[in-house]
Amino acid sequence: MTAVTGAGASSSVAERIRSRMGQLSAGERKVARALLAHYPSAGLGSTHELAQRAGVSALTVVRFVAHLDFDGYKQFQQALRDEVQERRASPLMASATACTSTSPCATPRPASPCCSTPDGRGGCRSSADASPPAS
Repeated sequence: MTAVTGAGASSSVAERIRSRMGQLSAGERKVARALLAHYPSAGLGSTHELAQRAGVSALTVVRFVAHLDFDGYKQFQQALRDEVQERRASPLMASATACTSTSPCATPRPASPCCSTPDGRGGCRSSADASPPAS
């Protein structure tokens, strides 16, 4: 899928970007910073959208992707989509993504990744406060 060699074969796109930051041109570094600031969603739009976000040309985005050893922008986007899919499939990420900043249970409890009993006021009840299950 990707034309990656050596240690980069199993690295995420973000890891590749960070490891090659010093080898990028000034414009490519702008793309890298824009992408990392809104990772991975910034890379899922068009080259034009990423270029606008970074304040560079679409051609600079294409060169940036080539420096990351992708054969093209579509292959770069597929790698980002694959990462998103892997994260969604991970049991560790599944519990972390269950707690969103907009959910009433956004405040994690010490013993769990997210409270499972909202108190109705935007907070969380402890399990001791929760009503026992009906029998």
